[in-house]
Amino acid sequence: EEKSKIDAALADAKAKEETRLAEAQKQLVDAQLEQRLAEMRILEIEASRIRAEKEAERLERRFAEEKSALSAKLSDAERARTDDGKRLVEEKTKVAALISEAEKKL
Repeated sequence: EEKSKIDAALADAKAKEETRLAEAQKQLVDAQLEQRLAEMRILEIEASRIRAEKEAERLERRFAEEKSALSAKLSDAERARTDDGKRLVEEKTKVAALISEAEKKL
């Protein structure tokens, strides 16, 4: 009977140890899963950062292109305005000359 009590106590201790080991193994697996999930989130964040940087670079290039195009348009408009001003002065000079000639004839 003493032997069966010892055997029962050993079996109970063995079962408790196996339960403890199983719980520890489960905790380890859970921790590894959490680590993998965290690593995946880190990769997703990094991918998002890279996409955002590429988009920012694209927008900067587009801004530079649009700025350059607008600068060229402004330069063309200023050149046209200057040309228009010169033509106006030439026309005024011609008109003044015609008026002067007409006055001389009178």
